[in-house]
Amino acid sequence: MKSPVIKNHKFVLPFLSRRCTDLELMDRPDLSREKLVNTLRQFSIVNQLFSCHRRLLKRYIIADMLKERRHSRRLLDVGAGGCDIARWLIKTCRHRGLQLDITCIDHDPRVVEYARSRTSDVPGIEIRCAEAMEIDMFNERFDYVLANHLLHHLGSSDVETILKKISNVCDRVFLVNDLLRCYHSYLAFTIIAGILFRRSFAFTDGRISIRKGFTRHEFLEMTGKMEMEGTTIVSTAFPGHIYIVNCRDSVDSSGNDRRIFHGFDKRQAGAERTEQVD
Repeated sequence: MKSPVIKNHKFVLPFLSRRCTDLELMDRPDLSREKLVNTLRQFSIVNQLFSCHRRLLKRYIIADMLKERRHSRRLLDVGAGGCDIARWLIKTCRHRGLQLDITCIDHDPRVVEYARSRTSDVPGIEIRCAEAMEIDMFNERFDYVLANHLLHHLGSSDVETILKKISNVCDRVFLVNDLLRCYHSYLAFTIIAGILFRRSFAFTDGRISIRKGFTRHEFLEMTGKMEMEGTTIVSTAFPGHIYIVNCRDSVDSSGNDRRIFHGFDKRQAGAERTEQVD
């Protein structure tokens, strides 16, 4: 059921009490290639400014790599899009003397073509055209798995399935970062994107994406149903994001440690609160 929103009114507020199911323009097969490329470029800017993935990657994945610098690690980036995150992560790891190979997957051949053109000068990145649901068919293990802005493209039942598949192929840490469905995010993106973005789907799709995002309660409910080793953290991050991180190094000798935490993460305020869920 579509969220009720008045057509042809760009700045009206939709109801956000439930996830919307509208199809994003980028997911349609007949879209303009020019607008698709422009959208990928503009979403790269959005990622840099608003997605907080760099802070989370440094805290959970790069910090884990620094424990054993000499080891070469593998990361799977699910729903990698234009691979701007993979490019940044490879360069950051090199600067710190860390060895990392990244496998990026995206289901859209047009996006894969664009991503390959953007990463041809970056060794250590392999790009595959594949569905997210196929990752357990690779018969490969990865030290780390990243899914940034992937889950909101999926239906609720598929979200739980892909989380299980990510958990099954990951050996050390997986990080799933997505959009917090709230009015603050919707209003802020509407104003900023309305000023900055032209000749693309970024304005329309970004607003749809936020309406398809998640609340903390929904993330906690999903993770609470899963059997995962290690420590699982569900938290919100400024600005306008919610994430799940699972760290396997907290598994005890019996392999039964399954703690789930939730909290609010706002590094700009210099504080973080994390609470254990009974």
